Amino acid sequence: MKTFCMIILLLLCSCSKNLSYDNSDIFNSAINLQENSEIILTEIQKAILSDDSEFLYIHDYKSNTIIKYDATNGEIIDYTIPYLELSDSIIANSPEYFYRDSLKYRYVSIGEIRKSDSNLSIAKHLKHYFGNINLIDSELFAIMTIYSPAMELYKQNKLITNQAAIAKFDKDLNIVSLTPLQAVPKAHSLAYEFTKYNNRYYASCGDFIRANQYEKYDSLPIIASYSLNGEFRKIEKYLPDSYVRSKMGYFTSLQIHLLPVNNNLFYNIPSYPYLLYMNESSKFPIRSYAHANDKGFSEFDYTIHQDIDKYLLDFPVSVRSIYSGNSNIYTHLLYALQDSSGAVIRTGILQKYDLEGNFIDSVELGDYKKNKIKFIGYAKQKDCFFVIKFDNKTGWSLEYVNYFGSDK
Repeated sequence: MKTFCMIILLLLCSCSKNLSYDNSDIFNSAINLQENSEIILTEIQKAILSDDSEFLYIHDYKSNTIIKYDATNGEIIDYTIPYLELSDSIIANSPEYFYRDSLKYRYVSIGEIRKSDSNLSIAKHLKHYFGNINLIDSELFAIMTIYSPAMELYKQNKLITNQAAIAKFDKDLNIVSLTPLQAVPKAHSLAYEFTKYNNRYYASCGDFIRANQYEKYDSLPIIASYSLNGEFRKIEKYLPDSYVRSKMGYFTSLQIHLLPVNNNLFYNIPSYPYLLYMNESSKFPIRSYAHANDKGFSEFDYTIHQDIDKYLLDFPVSVRSIYSGNSNIYTHLLYALQDSSGAVIRTGILQKYDLEGNFIDSVELGDYKKNKIKFIGYAKQKDCFFVIKFDNKTGWSLEYVNYFGSDK
């Protein structure tokens, strides 16, 4: 396995230039990102810059918080966490009654719970989650998983349901609208990724990963489309055959990447070697990546618990993000290998393509742990990448880095 991973590393690096942080690459001094007693950054799920690069929005996964920063000085402007009463918005847009296992239930509002249960015993089990954030038409949106309480009509059994929804925020991070996404058939509704394209929402918000059901379904849906009021339209895409044959698709939550570019919507599955077009059957391969994970797909055993290091070595190359520049597409890859001590190192590479999928250039990012990289995003207005780092002494910081030169 060590030999295999070293071969992958050599293949990737053979077409990559080594990254060196010098004054020509970084064209600003690091901006320290503020923390306080209420905001402690722990694990950045996603960060995006406003269209004018004035504001930085961060979704911190572990604290389930969205923070708005002044991107010019790193000061916290505002933050939001999901509040309990969001479930009432779901209830207001749902049928009065529903059935589960032949039992009839009705939804219960948080206000009703407060009146009948001062300790909010059932509400203690309600915790809504942000899935991911996006800027759509210069406004901030988030896909969420909302949990709602319900009561069985006759035996008073309690039940908590979950529903994916898209939240829209104002400039002060108040939720101004919440659009429930109608459940996809045969799916457990959870929020992962989403975007808006051709006047519809496209989302990966169903959990189809149930190993005990793999014999029932010969394909696994991953992306569905919805009207802008949340009505389910159709399943748009399924997992490739390699995920179905290996049953890898039932093993792990798949963080699908969705990227609208001009008149196309691209998508990617992290361990799959292609960027694909939503409305066409065509695809283009990610350079030096096409066969990197073949061994993992052929030997993967979903019945055996896989620790993270073994998983990374079985599937050494994955797509962390895809970005659109002013006239190019970028892929952000992570690859894993073992050092001489057997420890697994995660390193990164950025690749640049034109809109037709022709490879242009790539740059090696080095050891993420050593270089303290926690997140990389793209700033269109500045025509460069932004990098968020963490240092035990200086804390979190924001830098703008020009890896490839101007994209204009």
